[in-house]
Amino acid sequence: MGATGAAETGISEIAPGIHEVRLPIPWEEEIVNCFLFSDGSQVDLLDCGIQTDESVAAVLAAISEGGGPDAHLRRLVITHIHPDHFGAAGVLKEKTGAELFIHRLEVPMVHPRYLELEQLITEVGQNLRHNGVPEPDVDKLQNASRMMRDFVRPGEPDVQLDGAETIELGGRRLRVEWTPGHSPGHICLFDLDDRLLFAGDQILPDISTNI
Repeated sequence: MGATGAAETGISEIAPGIHEVRLPIPWEEEIVNCFLFSDGSQVDLLDCGIQTDESVAAVLAAISEGGGPDAHLRRLVITHIHPDHFGAAGVLKEKTGAELFIHRLEVPMVHPRYLELEQLITEVGQNLRHNGVPEPDVDKLQNASRMMRDFVRPGEPDVQLDGAETIELGGRRLRVEWTPGHSPGHICLFDLDDRLLFAGDQILPDISTNI
C-alpha cells in the first residue's frame, strides 16, 4: 500500500479498523495517502501529510471519523521525514499529545533539512559544482527544496526505531521493516496477521521513488 496516488481527498476503510486518509499536497502527485488504525476510540496514524490548515483539519476530521467523538490519537508513526509524510508532525503532537515514532537515521536529518536550511543549501551548491553541474543549473537545483520548509513543523520523536521491532497500532501487530533507499531511515510496516504491507514511498504506482 503505497503512499501516493491520483485520487480525491477523503477517508475510506480498506480493512477492518484501517482507514486510508487521502490528503492534499501542492505538487505533482496532488495526493498523499496516510493510514489510520483504530481500536475503539484509540487511534494511531501512519504518516500525517503537510503542515497546512487544510491538511491538518482533514487529519483531525479523519481521527474523529475513525475513532468516534471521543477519539484520541495515541501514536504517530512516520515512514520518512519528507514534507508530505512528516510535515504536520509537530502540530499534531502539540494538539493531541501523540507519541511520535521515527527511524533513528531520519532524526539527524530534520535540523539541517528544515531548521538550518541555508547551510544545507550552501553545501548542496558546493557539491553540485564539485561534481561538474553547469553553473546556470546550480542555483535552480540547490534551491529546489527551499519551499518545502513552509510545509513542515518538525516534532521531536519520542521513540527512535531501528527496524525489526513489532509495534501495535489500532490493535494490530505491525513489524517495522527498515527499507533505506528513498530516504536513509525509510521504513515500511508489515501487518503480521493479515499480511498487509504499508510501503510509504518505497513503492509508488506511477513515478520513480528516486532511490
